[in-house]
Parts: sequence; structure tokens; C-alpha cells
Amino acid sequence: MEAYRLYQQCLLDKKPEEAVKYLLQHLSAHRQHAPAFYQLGNLQRSLNQWSPSLCAHLEACRIDPEQSDYHLNLGVTYHGLQQLDLAIQAYDRAYEKDPKPKIRFNRAQALLQAGSYPEGWQEYEWRTRMPEYRDIFTWYNQERHWRGQPFPRQTLVIYDEQGLGDTLQFCRYLPYVKALGGTVVLAVKAALVNLMQTLDGPDRVVEHCEETYRTLRFHWAFPLMSLPLFCHTTLDSMPNQTPYLSVPAEYAAKWQSLLQPHLPALPHKKIGFVFACNPGSNTYDKRSCPLPLWQKLFALPGTTWFSLQKGEPAKAIGELTASHPNLIDLTSHIDNFADTAALMEQLDLVISIDTSVAHLAGALDKPTWVLLPFDNEWRWLLRRADSPWYPSMRLFRQPAHAQWESVLERVRQVLATG
Repeated sequence: MEAYRLYQQCLLDKKPEEAVKYLLQHLSAHRQHAPAFYQLGNLQRSLNQWSPSLCAHLEACRIDPEQSDYHLNLGVTYHGLQQLDLAIQAYDRAYEKDPKPKIRFNRAQALLQAGSYPEGWQEYEWRTRMPEYRDIFTWYNQERHWRGQPFPRQTLVIYDEQGLGDTLQFCRYLPYVKALGGTVVLAVKAALVNLMQTLDGPDRVVEHCEETYRTLRFHWAFPLMSLPLFCHTTLDSMPNQTPYLSVPAEYAAKWQSLLQPHLPALPHKKIGFVFACNPGSNTYDKRSCPLPLWQKLFALPGTTWFSLQKGEPAKAIGELTASHPNLIDLTSHIDNFADTAALMEQLDLVISIDTSVAHLAGALDKPTWVLLPFDNEWRWLLRRADSPWYPSMRLFRQPAHAQWESVLERVRQVLATG
């Protein structure tokens, strides 16, 4: 078992490639060690070795078919390979062995990615039972959970529950809620409050925080991302009229003034860009497109590039401005999403990885190109170059895992010929 001990040490030392080597060495002598195959599959998947990962997970399930986690991670691997029918089958077997809400939540995302919306939205409700999400929903007890009934002369709180992009995508449902009467309060993260005041539907927009919850008087509450189920959303019936958000007047004036000194004298295509998601995200490596790969785009004649990138990754942009004078970074003036929207409004195009900025651009009906990893999120479906959620959006997908170069080359060619 010396090789297995060395594998464990490599994990502690954060040397995953060496850990794989020792696991393979261990398995060559211990062909029926199911936990080692399971660990190998997870490790290989983390290294984008998807086909070997699939083989390892299949072997773990063959040796010990009673382990729920083995089938769950087999499903995750099939899911990442876009083999959704097989992923759902594996999730079903995992749930039979151990009925955990997380498994049904994974199953929901596979169904939604496949476009099976009626069943997918129903399954998506399992997120409310997951221990890791439970804190999101505990403020609003079941006695106040709205069940879709009319609420004249009463107050209903629609509250966000996941990321900023989710809120920007699903706030479109608020007018349908308002049509049932009463007062509608939308509770969102602080960075979205000013922007969401331009949304049709809510009577008030407040910050979603514990202090607001303690002081807010209301009769009913409902999580934002359950609205597609409430509205019986299908691919053919989703509310996709855009824009459904707009720029507050004071922000529009601020950014007209800020941009004026940086607008080129000659006609240029003004393009906003985002290359990285939040470094704290567990999908940071998958969704972020390395900034050095963008330099061929920045070099295109007749283009001026405006950074929309915030956070730690934005520090790398300053190093490129000397060699690319058409690269402008005014993000120090961005305090919230109303600022971002006002900057976007004066651009011709937004090019972004899968992050909240892409959803904002789509909600504003701004021409938007989204760069997607091969194993993309469920909301972008499969193998489509368009998004039924956002008519102004075009999708550029990786042809295989971790292949950004070909994506940016296609973007460059389209920009050069357009």
C-alpha cells in the first residue's frame, strides 16, 4: 500500500498530477479497490481528464454498486461530458441508494440543460431542502410561503437566493407577480438595489439582509428562482421581451461625462469585456478565460475596449494598457450595477465570460457575446449559438474542456469580418 500512502501525501502537498500517478500504480496491484477508483475519477475530473475519469467512475460502480456517491459522481462526469441521459440515469441510481436532496438538485440541472423545463423546474425545488442552502430560506418560514394565490391589500416579498446573475436573469418575472395584486417588495443584494428600481413590477426594492427582514412588514414571501415553476415556463413560453431593465437617469449622465474624454476621434467599435468570474467561485478556473489570450482581440484595428471587470482579476488589466492604448479601464468609478449598466449603455457590444455582467447586458438588450466552457451551466442549454432567454445574445462555446484559444479565435474572426 506504499503507493496509496504516497498518493495521500501528494494530495496534502497539492500535487494532483503526482497523486494520479501513485493512484494508478496502486490500482495496478489492487484492481478491486473501489474507493481508489472513485478517488481517481474525482481527481482526474478536477484535472480535465474527463475520459479517464469516466472509466474510473464506471469501474468503482462496477466493483461496489451499492455506494450512492459512486453513482452520483459518475453522473457528474457524464453531466460534464454533456451526456445528459446517462447523467440522469446515474443520479437516479444514486438517489435509490441514498435519497439526498443534492442528488435531485443535480438531476434538476441536467433536465434543465436538456431543455426539459416542466420536469426540471419541479426538480429544482429540491434546492430548498439542501443543508448547504438551508440558511437562505430560514428567514421566511413555511407559514408565510406564498402559494400563488391573489394577494390584494397584502404584501409579498420576492427574495433573491443565489448569485447576482441569477437575480438579473429571473427578476423578469416580477410583472407577472404584480398582476395578482397587492404590494410587491423585491429583496436583492445591495449592489443591485439602484438598478432594480427600474424594473417593472416591484413597488419597493430593498436590500436582502437580516436587518431588512427584521424590520420589514409583510404577509407572504417567495424565492425568486421558484418563479419559473410558478409561471409554468417552457422553452416556448418564457418571458424573453427585452429590455426589462434600464439605466437610472443620474447614472446615465455620470457615465456620459466619464466616457467623453476616452471616445476615439475616428469611428471605432466600442466593446466592453469581462474575462474572469469571482475568484471565490468554485468554478473560477472553468469559467475564466485568461487575459493574455485576449490580446489578439485588443490588437484589432477600429476597436476600443472598455473593461467591465471588477475584483482581484482586474488588477492585471493595468499591465496591458501601455501596450494597448485602445484599452480603457474606468472601473474605479463603478460602485454598483447601475454604474455598470450606464457604462454598457454607451457601448456597441459586450463580450463576457459566463458571469453577472453577461446577464445584465442581456437584460438591457445590449448585443452580447458570451464565452462558455464546454461543460456550461444549465441555463445555456446544449450546442446552441443563441439563448432563448436573451434575444440579443450570441454564445461562443468551447469545443472541448479548457480550450479557450479556439473560442477567442472565432471571436476575433467574427469581429474582423463584421
